[in-house]
Amino acid sequence: MKFTNLTNPGQPPSDGDTVEFKIGEEVIMDAYDFNLLQRLLNMIDQETVNTITKTEFRDLFTFTEQVGIDNALYSTTLTDEQKAIFASVTKSFSDADTISLSNEKVIMGTRFFADTPIGTTPGCGLITAARAEEILTRNYGVTI
Repeated sequence: MKFTNLTNPGQPPSDGDTVEFKIGEEVIMDAYDFNLLQRLLNMIDQETVNTITKTEFRDLFTFTEQVGIDNALYSTTLTDEQKAIFASVTKSFSDADTISLSNEKVIMGTRFFADTPIGTTPGCGLITAARAEEILTRNYGVTI
C-alpha cells in the first residue's frame, strides 16, 4: 500500500489532505480525503501488518548498510554521545522478539541511523534519510 499526498506533494499526508491510495501500481482510491482513508485503514490490524522478524528487518538494509551499522561503534567519525545512543538503539532492536515498523522507537532509531537527531545528538549518517523512510515503509508502503 502506498499513499501519495496530492494536496502537498512530497509531504506525508495529514488531516484534510487529498491522497491517492495504491496497492502495487494499481490506484485503489483517488482524491479521497486523508481522514476517510485513515479511518478505513484503522479498521485493519496495522500492528500485525507492520510487524516483521528481526532478520526481515535486517534484510531491509543493503549489505553495505549492514556493514556500516555493524561496525558503527568502531567508527572514528561518530562522537561518543552518538555511539552511546547508537548502542542503546541497537540493543533495543536486539532485545525485541519482533520489529514493528510502526513502533515509535523503531522509527526514531532507524531515522537516527540517518540524520535525524535524538535530543541534541545528531544522527549517525550511516544511511540517507530517504533510505530510512524506504526501510520504515517497506512492509506496507505508507510514509510515516
